[in-house]
Amino acid sequence: MAIGIYADGKLQGLYDSIAAAARAVGADPSNVGKVLRGARSSAGGYTFERVAGTAVTATRKAINDAARAA
Repeated sequence: MAIGIYADGKLQGLYDSIAAAARAVGADPSNVGKVLRGARSSAGGYTFERVAGTAVTATRKAINDAARAA
């Protein structure tokens, strides 16, 4: 299962861990965990969701490649 980062409802990236997702946006990992548990609505200006499914790997690579190219 991956952690999806969202800004304005749009998926910004997929990461393998809470720590990696938090690092990507400069948020505190404990606050990202609270968002995932429903105790907070956002962390670092982003929302986070657990993402599962067979398309996660391909989606993660495409999004992360695009982010690095920007």
